[in-house]
Amino acid sequence: MVTTDFIVGFLVMNGVEEEGQQTDQETAPITRSK
Repeated sequence: MVTTDFIVGFLVMNGVEEEGQQTDQETAPITRSK
């Protein structure tokens, strides 16, 4: 049985991954230079 907490966590993780990909593209050169 899937709980609402699991659904919320799953949606939050997806949102974080999408935002993370965008920020990674911007910060990738900086982190790589370090």
